[in-house]
Amino acid sequence: MKNGRQRARIADVAKLAKVSPATVSRYINKSGFVARATGERVKKAIDKLDFVPDLAAGSLTSRRTRLVAVLTPRLAGSFFNTFVEELVLALTDAGYTAITYFIEIDDKQMESSIQTALARRADAFVLTGPVPEGIKKRLGTEGVTVIESWNIPDEPIDIAIGMDNTALGAELAEFVHTRGYRRPLLIDAAGKRPGLRQLAFAERWKELAETEPTFLKVDRPRFIHARAQFRALRDMDPRPDVVLCGSDGLAQGIAIEAMHAGLAIPDQLAVIGFGDSEIAANMRPSLTTVSIKAEEIGRAVVEVLQKRLDQEEIAENKIDVGYSILARESA
Repeated sequence: MKNGRQRARIADVAKLAKVSPATVSRYINKSGFVARATGERVKKAIDKLDFVPDLAAGSLTSRRTRLVAVLTPRLAGSFFNTFVEELVLALTDAGYTAITYFIEIDDKQMESSIQTALARRADAFVLTGPVPEGIKKRLGTEGVTVIESWNIPDEPIDIAIGMDNTALGAELAEFVHTRGYRRPLLIDAAGKRPGLRQLAFAERWKELAETEPTFLKVDRPRFIHARAQFRALRDMDPRPDVVLCGSDGLAQGIAIEAMHAGLAIPDQLAVIGFGDSEIAANMRPSLTTVSIKAEEIGRAVVEVLQKRLDQEEIAENKIDVGYSILARESA
């Protein structure tokens, strides 16, 4: 009821738009083809009648909730900020509702979040971190779409959308070596994805330079860790000539600490970030970094969900969106 008027029904919209209620339903739920001109008539009718669709009722009929659970690490100081933002925007534009669960490296917390999302009848899960074996088995038997993002494992639970971290690690080693650096230090988290990059970097570096790179591990590669990490690298003998950071935030902090200590970048210490955040191109010196195609991952997630909704076959369960190393002033 609005201003004393009875709430409009789907039949009222159909009558005003001169279409069938089924067409209105397809337009609202994006569950089938609706011609552009027809869709515009339906939209005008919805706006004129102030019609609010009952999505819960529609989900009971179709057994589809269009609810997507996104499991991600906490976003503060994280390069996942851009990815989650782009993903949620893409899902919203496609008519899905995203619920974000922030998780730590904790099997019980992840399991609890997944259980909650299943209770809400989520149609799909988008995972941004490594998944324990027990949870993989659970998700694999639930009949929901499971999308692992940011990495392409050998055997995905369902669908994997991301980039090849092993190839990226090797390419970073080649990039650093080509630019004449010989004492690389990698500062990153100890998770599976960073571990793949670190291992590939080390193997390729030993082939190129016949030496071992140095590693420092942090819980999260964030700006606030830069001071302690810079102190550690400054005390190394010999001191690194290039530092590769697990995020642009950490790289920015390292650069600030280095310049405060009187080191010239990149002449006395080169710095490389990860994520291509807004900071990267706008700080001085501008930050050399790895660009991850967050928008493409988001679009690919929506395409997979739509194909599942339309019961279309997905030809490939591994979708590689790639990456690029952006050479700027800091290295």
